[in-house]
Amino acid sequence: MSALKLVPFCFLVIMSCNCQQQATKVTDENNSGKQGDYIAAILEEKNFKIVMNTKEIVEYEIRPNLIEGTVDEYSNKLFLKDTLEQSYVKDFIGHVINDSSYNWNAIPDNIRFEPKIQYHLHSEHGKLTLLIDEHYKYMGFINLEGHKVVQLSQKLSQYLKKR
Repeated sequence: MSALKLVPFCFLVIMSCNCQQQATKVTDENNSGKQGDYIAAILEEKNFKIVMNTKEIVEYEIRPNLIEGTVDEYSNKLFLKDTLEQSYVKDFIGHVINDSSYNWNAIPDNIRFEPKIQYHLHSEHGKLTLLIDEHYKYMGFINLEGHKVVQLSQKLSQYLKKR
């Protein structure tokens, strides 16, 4: 009878050990611009298709704007900054679809996401909005279905700061 109790116990121990392994992704810094599996999964098919077929990107700056009739209440307002050149659009999209552009191993407890830059991606499949926080640590992908926020790698953060 004790042997019958030992088999399920061993099975549970083996299963619990396997469940605690974290999936890690080895990224190759040399494959810059190649499509990534993780970002495609995060964005889902519809949004990823928009990103892959982006024809135009419009950049806005998000600034606090005093609400009329108040002295200390602000709302965010978009100010047109630029429509990106086609050569930059291709380079920008190459960075966005590359898995090594994001830090997949860091799962922050409290995300302080305060976007100051907004990009509108336009394609024949629809529109998608990208938000970049003021410290260039996070990027948010937003459309009518919801939003996803991912942490940027140091490489993508530096690339966006130069813009």
